[in-house]
Amino acid sequence: MDEALILCRALHYSAAIMLFGASVFQETSPPTDLARFIAPPMRRLAALAIVIIFLTTIAWLMLESGEMGGGWVDASSPNTVSTVLFETEFGRVWQWRLGFVAILLGLLMSRRYGNWRVIAFWSALVLASLGFVGHGAMQTGVEGLLHRSSHSLHLLAAGLWLGALLPLLACLRVLRHATLGEDVEIALRRFSYLGYVAVATVLITGVANTWFVFEVWPIGLWSSYRALLVAKIGLVAAMLGLAIVNRFVLTPRLRTSVEAPRQLRVNTIAEVVLGFSAIALVSAFGTFAPE
Repeated sequence: MDEALILCRALHYSAAIMLFGASVFQETSPPTDLARFIAPPMRRLAALAIVIIFLTTIAWLMLESGEMGGGWVDASSPNTVSTVLFETEFGRVWQWRLGFVAILLGLLMSRRYGNWRVIAFWSALVLASLGFVGHGAMQTGVEGLLHRSSHSLHLLAAGLWLGALLPLLACLRVLRHATLGEDVEIALRRFSYLGYVAVATVLITGVANTWFVFEVWPIGLWSSYRALLVAKIGLVAAMLGLAIVNRFVLTPRLRTSVEAPRQLRVNTIAEVVLGFSAIALVSAFGTFAPE
């Protein structure tokens, strides 16, 4: 059951991050013609993400019920699921999340999932509300509220950074397009400003979240939780290195270098791989006791 829960968490985090980041990018970064050009694949991405979010929201509730109960039998027991949903802190948060996800599903069924501003709003609530379950929920009072808030900001910033890389890749595919090349450069410049905010927020809240859990630096490597956390930090550091190269080395050379556009695409793909690898690690060590 642990493996199923880790997989479910990874899919849920990935879909929520993709949906939020892609919708914010589409709403804020590409000029009108470019946004219209990449809209079809982005709409398909949004539809897939909403379906995955819906299915994994239900599955996560059932798997959590099994974890709190006696295993697979309780995961499919209406009584156990109902008890978890209505009588636990996790369940109270999940009731709100089910409502947010239901609205996203309604937008998908009404074919309004291309309204990026609306999708960004509801997907932000779906993503940020994950900060109110997990290790942050174990703390109470002001410290617990600060930890939950920091975790939520961390998720939103990570979503803005990682999720926006997918539509950015779609833009880079048409960088040499006769009429859209200039629009791509405009989108890159606009996204870079959001990227500064997202990266800074990820780093600040990441440090804060680690402090809330351990209240000491450095954190050491004497448990699986700590080892996977350090590995995740290493992946984020590698992403940051690639992002710096992309912004300050490759982007200024797009007009003067034949190699720069190709290398920018390769680096962006590498950022995506590193980012989703970090999500896999978070999904795993999030099920461990922080020790």
